[in-house]
Amino acid sequence: MSLSRAGLLVASLLALSSAVACSSDKDLTQPDAGPTPYCPTTVDKAAGAACTGNVRCDYHYACETFAQQAVCHCVGGKFTCTDGTNAEVPAGGQPACAPVKPPAATCPANLAAAQGQSCTPLGSSCYYPGVTCADGLMRTNTCTCKPGTTDAGSVWGCEVPICPVQ
Repeated sequence: MSLSRAGLLVASLLALSSAVACSSDKDLTQPDAGPTPYCPTTVDKAAGAACTGNVRCDYHYACETFAQQAVCHCVGGKFTCTDGTNAEVPAGGQPACAPVKPPAATCPANLAAAQGQSCTPLGSSCYYPGVTCADGLMRTNTCTCKPGTTDAGSVWGCEVPICPVQ
Protein backbone atom coordinates (compact mmCIF):
# COMPACT_ATOMS: atom_id res chain seq x y z
CA MET A 1 0.00 0.00 0.00
CA SER A 2 1.44 3.36 -0.91
CA LEU A 3 1.97 6.13 1.59
CA SER A 4 -0.69 8.32 -0.02
CA ARG A 5 -3.24 5.49 0.09
CA ALA A 6 -2.43 4.81 3.75
CA GLY A 7 -2.77 8.51 4.53
CA LEU A 8 -6.11 8.63 2.72
CA LEU A 9 -7.35 5.57 4.68
CA VAL A 10 -6.30 7.10 8.02
CA ALA A 11 -7.89 10.42 7.11
CA SER A 12 -11.11 8.64 6.09
CA LEU A 13 -11.24 6.68 9.37
CA LEU A 14 -10.64 9.83 11.41
CA ALA A 15 -13.38 11.67 9.54
CA LEU A 16 -15.81 8.76 10.06
CA SER A 17 -15.02 8.43 13.77
CA SER A 18 -15.48 12.16 14.35
CA ALA A 19 -18.80 12.07 12.46
CA VAL A 20 -20.03 9.24 14.67
CA ALA A 21 -18.81 11.02 17.81
CA CYS A 22 -20.74 14.15 16.87
CA SER A 23 -24.19 12.73 17.60
CA SER A 24 -26.83 14.21 19.92
CA ASP A 25 -26.54 14.14 23.71
CA LYS A 26 -29.18 11.39 23.84
CA ASP A 27 -27.97 8.25 25.60
CA LEU A 28 -28.67 5.53 23.03
CA THR A 29 -27.96 2.77 25.54
CA GLN A 30 -31.12 3.60 27.49
CA PRO A 31 -34.62 2.98 26.01
CA ASP A 32 -37.10 5.83 25.72
CA ALA A 33 -39.26 6.32 28.81
CA GLY A 34 -42.47 5.72 26.79
CA PRO A 35 -45.52 4.13 28.38
CA THR A 36 -45.07 2.67 31.83
CA PRO A 37 -46.10 -0.81 33.01
CA TYR A 38 -47.87 0.76 36.00
CA CYS A 39 -51.47 1.77 36.75
CA PRO A 40 -52.51 5.40 36.39
CA THR A 41 -54.07 6.89 39.53
CA THR A 42 -57.72 6.98 38.34
CA VAL A 43 -59.98 5.31 35.76
CA ASP A 44 -60.38 8.47 33.68
CA LYS A 45 -56.58 8.78 33.44
CA ALA A 46 -56.22 5.08 32.57
CA ALA A 47 -58.91 4.71 29.88
CA GLY A 48 -57.18 5.01 26.51
CA ALA A 49 -53.76 5.82 28.03
CA ALA A 50 -50.59 4.23 26.63
CA CYS A 51 -49.28 1.18 28.48
CA THR A 52 -46.88 -1.72 28.17
CA GLY A 53 -46.85 -5.27 29.42
CA ASN A 54 -49.53 -7.49 30.87
CA VAL A 55 -51.02 -4.95 33.30
CA ARG A 56 -54.40 -5.12 35.03
CA CYS A 57 -55.59 -2.19 37.12
CA ASP A 58 -58.59 -2.30 39.48
CA TYR A 59 -60.30 0.93 40.53
CA HIS A 60 -63.07 1.44 43.06
CA TYR A 61 -65.39 4.40 42.58
CA ALA A 62 -68.34 5.79 44.52
CA CYS A 63 -71.88 4.89 43.44
CA GLU A 64 -74.75 5.77 45.76
CA THR A 65 -74.31 3.51 48.79
CA PHE A 66 -71.80 1.01 47.39
CA ALA A 67 -68.39 1.42 45.83
CA GLN A 68 -68.15 -0.28 42.46
CA GLN A 69 -65.18 -1.51 40.49
CA ALA A 70 -63.75 -0.65 37.10
CA VAL A 71 -61.07 -2.88 35.56
CA CYS A 72 -58.48 -1.77 33.02
CA HIS A 73 -56.28 -4.11 30.95
CA CYS A 74 -53.31 -3.15 28.81
CA VAL A 75 -54.32 -4.31 25.32
CA GLY A 76 -52.39 -3.40 22.19
CA GLY A 77 -50.40 -0.65 23.91
CA LYS A 78 -53.34 1.17 25.52
CA PHE A 79 -55.60 0.66 28.53
CA THR A 80 -59.08 -0.67 27.81
CA CYS A 81 -61.39 -0.21 30.81
CA THR A 82 -64.81 -1.57 31.75
CA ASP A 83 -66.99 -0.25 34.55
CA GLY A 84 -69.52 -1.78 36.95
CA THR A 85 -72.10 -1.99 34.15
CA ASN A 86 -69.60 -3.99 32.06
CA ALA A 87 -69.49 -1.14 29.53
CA GLU A 88 -66.27 0.28 28.13
CA VAL A 89 -65.10 3.53 29.74
CA PRO A 90 -64.24 6.03 26.97
CA ALA A 91 -60.81 7.70 26.96
CA GLY A 92 -60.83 10.34 29.69
CA GLY A 93 -64.39 9.34 30.67
CA GLN A 94 -66.00 8.42 33.96
CA PRO A 95 -67.28 4.92 34.80
CA ALA A 96 -71.04 4.38 35.04
CA CYS A 97 -72.76 2.92 38.08
CA ALA A 98 -74.63 -0.37 37.92
CA PRO A 99 -77.88 -0.52 39.85
CA VAL A 100 -77.39 -2.46 43.06
CA LYS A 101 -80.14 -4.99 43.63
CA PRO A 102 -81.30 -5.39 47.20
CA PRO A 103 -80.02 -8.53 48.88
CA ALA A 104 -81.98 -11.69 48.20
CA ALA A 105 -84.15 -13.01 50.99
CA THR A 106 -81.81 -16.03 51.15
CA CYS A 107 -78.75 -13.96 52.18
CA PRO A 108 -76.99 -15.03 55.36
CA ALA A 109 -76.71 -12.38 58.09
CA ASN A 110 -73.07 -11.58 57.32
CA LEU A 111 -70.10 -12.53 55.15
CA ALA A 112 -68.66 -14.95 57.72
CA ALA A 113 -71.97 -16.83 57.84
CA ALA A 114 -72.10 -17.02 54.02
CA GLN A 115 -68.60 -18.07 52.94
CA GLY A 116 -68.62 -21.68 51.70
CA GLN A 117 -72.14 -22.46 52.93
CA SER A 118 -74.89 -24.01 50.80
CA CYS A 119 -77.10 -21.56 48.91
CA THR A 120 -80.01 -21.14 46.51
CA PRO A 121 -80.83 -19.93 43.95
CA LEU A 122 -77.71 -20.34 41.84
CA GLY A 123 -76.40 -16.96 40.62
CA SER A 124 -77.91 -14.86 43.41
CA SER A 125 -75.67 -12.29 45.09
CA CYS A 126 -75.48 -10.79 48.56
CA TYR A 127 -73.64 -7.60 49.50
CA TYR A 128 -71.98 -6.78 52.80
CA PRO A 129 -70.18 -3.65 53.99
CA GLY A 130 -66.41 -3.96 53.73
CA VAL A 131 -63.46 -1.86 54.82
CA THR A 132 -63.25 1.89 54.32
CA CYS A 133 -59.97 2.76 52.64
CA ALA A 134 -57.77 5.85 52.80
CA ASP A 135 -59.61 7.26 49.76
CA GLY A 136 -62.76 7.45 51.94
CA LEU A 137 -64.68 4.86 49.93
CA MET A 138 -66.19 1.85 51.64
CA ARG A 139 -65.50 -1.35 49.74
CA THR A 140 -68.30 -3.85 49.17
CA ASN A 141 -67.88 -7.53 49.96
CA THR A 142 -69.85 -9.63 47.47
CA CYS A 143 -70.98 -13.23 47.89
CA THR A 144 -72.36 -15.08 44.87
CA CYS A 145 -74.13 -18.43 44.87
CA LYS A 146 -71.89 -20.59 42.65
CA PRO A 147 -71.71 -24.28 41.73
CA GLY A 148 -69.85 -26.15 44.46
CA THR A 149 -66.76 -28.27 43.93
CA THR A 150 -68.21 -31.22 45.83
CA ASP A 151 -71.58 -32.99 45.94
CA ALA A 152 -72.82 -30.28 48.31
CA GLY A 153 -74.46 -28.40 45.42
CA SER A 154 -74.16 -24.63 45.18
CA VAL A 155 -72.23 -22.63 47.78
CA TRP A 156 -71.58 -18.98 48.59
CA GLY A 157 -68.27 -17.76 47.12
CA CYS A 158 -67.28 -14.40 48.59
CA GLU A 159 -64.91 -11.71 47.33
CA VAL A 160 -63.37 -9.25 49.74
CA PRO A 161 -61.67 -6.29 48.01
CA ILE A 162 -58.54 -4.86 49.56
CA CYS A 163 -57.48 -1.22 49.81
CA PRO A 164 -55.06 0.07 47.18
CA VAL A 165 -51.58 0.90 48.38
CA GLN A 166 -51.19 4.67 48.61
